Amino acid sequence: IKWQMDLQFGNTAKKIFEEYQEKVSLSFSKLSTATLQKLSAIEDMMEDGNPERYSQVLTSCRRLWEDTAKQLFDEVLPNYKEKLFKTKTGKEIDVSGDHYNNKLSAVIETLQGKAAKNTLVGSETIYLVDWMEQINNSQSSGVHSNVTREQAMQCIIHTYIALGDILNLKDDV
Repeated sequence: IKWQMDLQFGNTAKKIFEEYQEKVSLSFSKLSTATLQKLSAIEDMMEDGNPERYSQVLTSCRRLWEDTAKQLFDEVLPNYKEKLFKTKTGKEIDVSGDHYNNKLSAVIETLQGKAAKNTLVGSETIYLVDWMEQINNSQSSGVHSNVTREQAMQCIIHTYIALGDILNLKDDV
């Protein structure tokens, strides 16, 4: 019975993710060609099986994150010229230059304000931003050999889901 339940849950999870993936793929297809090339590069690096490439996967995920943040910020807040963005809580965050996480936060807050239903995208993104910053701190400090295939896969999955949720939120608004 335990084996049958594991199999059923696995099949259910697989079907749900495939449905989610189909929707996210449509959203990703609307991004720039340069951004889509990062997705392709990530796939190529994982498939070649070279452990030295796993740290490069993290870098590519970070670049995908940054490109998507910039593109979404420009689309959702096209006329925003201020350096600071005031959140609903009154906190001001810097959205100038390379503050990509703050740009995504501004995008999420703007989209959630327009959404017909509440979403968890914001809190999920905060978790992912923190997680990616920890991995990137390790990567930046020269611990490239410590990046495992599992960490690279987690980074890909978390990046895909978080960006997918934001893109889906944008499409739903």
